[in-house]
Amino acid sequence: MLDSLRQTRRLALKAFETYLPPALGYPLSRLVDPFFRRSALAAGYCERLQLEPDLVMYESYNGRDFAGNAYALFRHLIDRNDYAHLRHVIAVPSLDHPKVLPFRNHPRVILVKVDTPAYIRYAESCTWFINNASWKPYLIKRSGQTWVYTWHSTLLKKLAVDKGAPWEARNVTRALVAADYFISPNRYTTELLLASHGAGPFMDGMIAEFGYPRNDLTINADRISIKRMLGLSEGEQLVVFAPTWRGEQNAVDTVAETLDQRQRLQDLLPAGYRVVVKFHTMVYRFLNAAAMKYCPPLSVDANELLAAADYLVTDYSGIFFDYLSTGRPVIFFAPDREEYARAKNGFYLDLETLPGPMCQDLGSVASAILHSRGISERYAQAYAEFRALYLADDDGMACQRTIDLVFGAVPEPRTYRIPHTRKRLLFYPGPMNPNGVTTSFLALAGRLDYDAYDVAVLLPDDARNRVFQAGIDRRASIFYQSVPDAFTASEYSAHARFIKRGSRSRDDLPIQAYRSSMGRIFYGVEFHSAVNFHGYQPADAAKLALGVVAARKVIFLHNDLNRDRIIKQPQLHAVFSTYKYYDRLFCVSADSLAANLVGMAVYTRGEFGDDVAPLMDYAPNLIAPESIRSRALEALPGTIPEPSPEMATFMTIGRLSPEKNHARLLEAFRLVVDTCPGSRLYIVGDGKTAGTLRQLARSLRLGESTVFIPFMANPYPLFKACDCFVLSSDIEGQPITILEALTLGKPVISTDIAGPHDLLCGGEGTLVAASAEALASAMITFIRNGRTMDRKDFDPFGYVESAASRFAEKVLEGKA
Repeated sequence: MLDSLRQTRRLALKAFETYLPPALGYPLSRLVDPFFRRSALAAGYCERLQLEPDLVMYESYNGRDFAGNAYALFRHLIDRNDYAHLRHVIAVPSLDHPKVLPFRNHPRVILVKVDTPAYIRYAESCTWFINNASWKPYLIKRSGQTWVYTWHSTLLKKLAVDKGAPWEARNVTRALVAADYFISPNRYTTELLLASHGAGPFMDGMIAEFGYPRNDLTINADRISIKRMLGLSEGEQLVVFAPTWRGEQNAVDTVAETLDQRQRLQDLLPAGYRVVVKFHTMVYRFLNAAAMKYCPPLSVDANELLAAADYLVTDYSGIFFDYLSTGRPVIFFAPDREEYARAKNGFYLDLETLPGPMCQDLGSVASAILHSRGISERYAQAYAEFRALYLADDDGMACQRTIDLVFGAVPEPRTYRIPHTRKRLLFYPGPMNPNGVTTSFLALAGRLDYDAYDVAVLLPDDARNRVFQAGIDRRASIFYQSVPDAFTASEYSAHARFIKRGSRSRDDLPIQAYRSSMGRIFYGVEFHSAVNFHGYQPADAAKLALGVVAARKVIFLHNDLNRDRIIKQPQLHAVFSTYKYYDRLFCVSADSLAANLVGMAVYTRGEFGDDVAPLMDYAPNLIAPESIRSRALEALPGTIPEPSPEMATFMTIGRLSPEKNHARLLEAFRLVVDTCPGSRLYIVGDGKTAGTLRQLARSLRLGESTVFIPFMANPYPLFKACDCFVLSSDIEGQPITILEALTLGKPVISTDIAGPHDLLCGGEGTLVAASAEALASAMITFIRNGRTMDRKDFDPFGYVESAASRFAEKVLEGKA
């Protein structure tokens, strides 16, 4: 539901900037999309406000609480006499949050509710910003600001790329790259967090591994006072039950289940034990007054609570690492261990090696509590090893070291920066819809030289195409633009005019807005080359050309783009006007280059006065032959009528849209069936002409001889099972589908147009005139020749080697 709402908003914003006057489109965009509104506020404050040199801002858990490292650092800094000149802004979910009530009237403390205009104003004017989760994606980091990132745990459960979900990294990756300082709990967490989020190759900030600030709260707390605050009587034992949250990107409501478990554990323990629940901050929104009766007050930080706890009962939460500083028993309660492990793709550590018993039921938990001395003895060695490995530097002084480092520039030997020796590349493959551009990019990403390059891939945050996003080579770092661009009113007006009319010069574009929007994702990162591998949208073309810092910028043309503009892509008019801001323009075949020289280049010179022909070259698409052939061995889905050896079977695959001219193929196939009854045609794909094509098939009385199949994640078994691949397009750049068919040794029949011509003109397939009669004649000839075709062999591996070499030399390095 949330993803659908975001997509609807995205479409609305695009319609507003394309069709409405800016004076109407801008306020409507602010009204419809809260992230556009917040982005606009951030841009406006950046334009109008100076940084306040004595202002420090804090945010915890995306504003759900004020806790952990940010809270610990605030408590330390507010009491330091040498920093008494500083003012402190705390982002909170409510101005009545119990933890900040003692500071509400403090002369140097300002409380702001997260996501409000006041929050954004202070975020854009503070000099220091301390955060333990991620900075809001609409915020713009400004020159002169110092961002301190502390994360919030030592890692146990797998995250992001390591669990096959790179989109979950989108906010943390940006935060790590933008951070001036990363305060990490230990080297183990540093390495895993940077690797699982792809941030390491692009992180230039300083990393500190000298103890965790929030653990100071546990080590230095007055345990007796906290127990007294919780209402425990003298000698009463405190059991803290702290399960982690359940769900994927959004938590599910487990409050009732957790409270039931708490009550059952309480009932299993004798008098003298008190069980309280510490819910994860992700679950806070589900809590009510009745639930809070069994929780510690919100005025008590989790790490202060750990100081008072006699026992910790948890599951897969990293909270247990912090608790090890107490030396007291930790007990693991994991009744859903296998299910949770499947959902998270496993754990970073073997659960059997943890420093406490792993219990499947509450009876075992209660028994472990009541026999804690034996438990402590049994796990003493593991406990000591974990403390040495993960808490070696926690001595209660981490806050002081952090403040001295960040605010006082005091040298600290336990800090370092990651050395970078490889060139940095940026690719933008677009939304990764199911098409040839996506297939080609996935193959390209698998062929890049990761010993020579650090590769960043920028994607729009489109939940519809996660299957393709997950298929990007894991050695690449994936970044997402998850919120709208940041425009002031005047910048929006300039941008909207560009979308409608194109750009005559840099002066008519909101370049600062493009830089701010890209800077929210790649703050401070300089690329060797930036490659717009998509090339269909004007906003993306402008941002990649003018908003990214790169020594070399190129854009791809995946089709005969002027004909594409005429048929269905009118926005290409504005895209063409950005070509002068790129260093090179790459078509995907030699004859596609020829078509664009006489089409797009002539049009662009006539419309904008830009001679882009000298910038043009070509670099063929890549494929992954090994993957194509291995995946072709999988079984066809049972829902698809299997091709029979007794019938001639043809297939085509692609987007169902006008330029593909599937209507021509259906008309041709009617002629084929009239001559060769029993033949079958498979049409694979989705698109806006699907309904029309189905109606046409019915009117042509093709019945069961034509099978329409929606998008297939793996179409190669059908390629393998069919006799011949047919392409009926009016325009193409370089059709990946023909390359896939040739890789599987399949005969190919195609209209003789730019793209297919380049691949088949040497005799690798049959080229025919762009008519139903010509297609039908070739298909009938194929059947009459025993479903065979005289053709030249195609070497997919030699093709890939040649294409990859050309791409590296011409696209990435700019060699002639």
